[in-house]
Amino acid sequence: MQEVASIVSGSDDLPNFLRSHFVRLLNSVDRKLLRSSDIACQRQGLRCIEHLVDMIGPHLCAFVPKIMALLTQTLQEPPLQGEGLRVWLSFVRTLARVSSCLNS
Repeated sequence: MQEVASIVSGSDDLPNFLRSHFVRLLNSVDRKLLRSSDIACQRQGLRCIEHLVDMIGPHLCAFVPKIMALLTQTLQEPPLQGEGLRVWLSFVRTLARVSSCLNS
């Protein structure tokens, strides 16, 4: 992903590259993976969200409502609750980390 950002934008700043594409990426994960009837695809979607949250870094705060909506949706499915809660925890920890950096 870093290499793609570097080629497309001419910069190694992955969070800034992702910022302009983040909602589209989340919508694609939602449509193609989270809404699948296959539990394995849904779990893969959760892992994708977790990685995207980590990569967006300091711009995470702008996308909190969308991410929360997607993660809340997954908690409604019993087979996904464990993985969903794990990703929620990762999301909250990342949010706390980037929020504290923004406040410093």
